[in-house]
Order: sequence, then C-alpha cells, then structure tokens
Amino acid sequence: MMGTSGYDEKMQTAILAVRGRFVGSLAGRLEAMDRIMLQLEAGLVSDDALTHVAADAHKIRGLAKTLGFAELGELAGNVENAVNAFLAKADAAPARAELFAMIDALLDQMDQVQSGD
Repeated sequence: MMGTSGYDEKMQTAILAVRGRFVGSLAGRLEAMDRIMLQLEAGLVSDDALTHVAADAHKIRGLAKTLGFAELGELAGNVENAVNAFLAKADAAPARAELFAMIDALLDQMDQVQSGD
C-alpha cells in the first residue's frame, strides 16, 4: 500500500503536468483571440467570432481557477458573461468599447500567465 506522502507526491506531479499543458495552450488561444480582436476592432463584428471568444473564455475560466490562476479565471468569467449578454442584447450588456476593453484585459492576463510573469 502506498503511503500518503507517495500519493501526495504523485498527485502534485500530475497537477503540475496539467498546469504546464494549460499554460502551454494559452499561446494558441491568445493568438486566435488576438486575431478575432483585430477583426472586431476593424468593425468586422460577427456573432460567430464573439461566440468563439465566449467559448474560449468559458474553458479558460474553469481550468484557470482550478489550477491556481484566480485572476485569469475571474477575467475569463467576466468576458464570458459580458459576451453572452452582448450577443443576447440584454439590458445589462456592456457597450462595445467596454466589451473590447474586457477582452483586452483578458488577453493581457493570458499573456502574463503564459510568459510566467
């Protein structure tokens, strides 16, 4: 039977591996979301592009918080909610400029986590 410390060590190793893969995945997501932001800023706002941003933000939100990146998870959750409200044209939906500022903040945080800052 494995002792508690052996189990804890294996669990810690597994968590660090998942965390590393998550951080590694941010580069591709950051690049894709950055391209979408350039399109949106050029006035090429499409529901499909925003839906993609919300979906990525949702994925980042769940994993980031689980893996100890609380601020990234919080920003991703804010973007997900804001994009969904914007697409639904809800009363509480942010203005376009506010939405873009929120997405920019998420991209900045993704870049910081990815670069290890």
